[in-house]
Amino acid sequence: MNHSQKKFVKFAAVIPAIAALLATVLFFAVFSRFDNSFPFDNKQSVFADYDMEDVIVAENAMLNKNEIIKSELPLITSNTIIGKININSESLELIYDANPFNAIGKCNVAENGKLPGEVGVSILSCYKSDNLVVKSLEAEDVVTVDTIYGKCEYQVIDTYYVDGEENIKALADGIGRAMLIYCDSTKSSGISNNYFVAVCEMTGGVKINP
Repeated sequence: MNHSQKKFVKFAAVIPAIAALLATVLFFAVFSRFDNSFPFDNKQSVFADYDMEDVIVAENAMLNKNEIIKSELPLITSNTIIGKININSESLELIYDANPFNAIGKCNVAENGKLPGEVGVSILSCYKSDNLVVKSLEAEDVVTVDTIYGKCEYQVIDTYYVDGEENIKALADGIGRAMLIYCDSTKSSGISNNYFVAVCEMTGGVKINP
């Protein structure tokens, strides 16, 4: 085998190996960035288990009243779109108790909280990919929530940086009709245990009573 043939064989073997290595590195880099774009600790979710068809759009339940009884509302189940939230010049769909896949690009209303307009604390969160919308909030900003049962208006009392999701709800202590909007506070990829939280108080709109 002459020198030219040896050189050809060398490049024929090395170049595909390098290409395969680069493709592998690129795949894991993209997957890692996607996987780390979510704000919560639960990494056990397998997105293939979820289907966008699981999303339900709730029917309009406008009762044209300033105060309604919760039993007057239709049953709202997990993965149901119930309206939208307007933060400064941006809007996000409002989804109730969404699974990890269906919560992407939306503001999720926690099952263990209240609906917007109810007495108590409504707890809303969004993924890291949408945290700039939430982090634009400042004290005295107005947040409106357009729901299937009417519009609720809130004002931001203050914003905080909090370590641990378990410490978020306490920020609303003493507020009759509160709404907490939170997200991962960091800019870099990956998941942290520090959250940006906007504490809001209801100032107008439809009230839901027990």
